[in-house]
Parts: sequence; C-alpha cells; structure tokens
Amino acid sequence: EDAYFLTALQSAVAFVKDAGPKVLDVSEEEFKQLCAESIAAKGYAANGTKPAEAVTAAEKGLELSADVRKVLAERISTLRLQFEGIQSVRHLRVGDLPQLLEEYREMAAILK
Repeated sequence: EDAYFLTALQSAVAFVKDAGPKVLDVSEEEFKQLCAESIAAKGYAANGTKPAEAVTAAEKGLELSADVRKVLAERISTLRLQFEGIQSVRHLRVGDLPQLLEEYREMAAILK
C-alpha cells in the first residue's frame, strides 16, 4: 500500500512538472489565462506573491468561522487521546506506537 501511494505521488509530481499547453491540449493563450485566473482565485497577486498567511495555530484558528470551530471541537471531543498526558517519549513503549500513530492519523483527518 505504501509503495502504491509513493508511486501515485511521484506520478502526480511528474505530471505537474510537465503540465503545459501542449500536454493539456489547450492554446498557450488559454493556458496563461486559466493559470492567471487560478492564481487570482487563490488570493495571489499577479506577480505570484503570496498573501499574508496565518503562521501559528492560534492565527489559523482565528480565520475559522464560528461554525467550523464548533464542528472541529465536536470532532476533537470524540477522540480518545490515550497519550495526551505523556510528558516524555521515555514513557512510551514500542508497543504503544501503533495506537499513537492511529491517534495522529485521526487528528490529521480532522484537520483536512
């Protein structure tokens, strides 16, 4: 399964590197127009500079609407967080790693 995901990622990277008017079967003018529209839709300036982005988790949290924060809080409250109180990696055992990684996966899924 891991090899499959790595292959898919490598294929996506190769596609993006080669993507252009010829590969996408559009005129160069249309390609430039669509790229400019996409860049503008994401909030970038015409010169490609990024808009100011939230850096810290607190700043990112402030950008969320109240409804989204409520949904996230509800989803987080359902997590078991078995390792939340662990203060040092020294308190973990090798056998704890699968469950710890599963908790990380669950948290990452919520943040997507």
